[in-house]
Amino acid sequence: KIQLEKFYKKFGKEYALIKSEEYAKLINKSFNRISIKDVNTRWGSCSIKNNLNYNFRLFMAPKKVVDYVIAHEVAHLTHKNHSKDFWGLVKQIYPNYEFCRKWLKKNGHMLSL
Repeated sequence: KIQLEKFYKKFGKEYALIKSEEYAKLINKSFNRISIKDVNTRWGSCSIKNNLNYNFRLFMAPKKVVDYVIAHEVAHLTHKNHSKDFWGLVKQIYPNYEFCRKWLKKNGHMLSL
């Protein structure tokens, strides 16, 4: 279990860095750092200092779902809320986000070690 958690944290950090940079470039934004954490309440977050945080369990999900969460957090670099403008930006970054959001709500509880 500990080895698997280490794997997901290492893989997650590498993957999240690549995708976060890709998506941030699309909207002309930048972030400070990426952290992969063990949290039970959320899949990701964007701090007021533009640090992006992701739950290591996220990286057990299908790639398109992971990409949606990364797009979601990158959109918070512009909008620190869940306003209509925020969701419009998520859609601009990742057009198929609605399917992935529903998948995560339905299946997210299964992403555990």
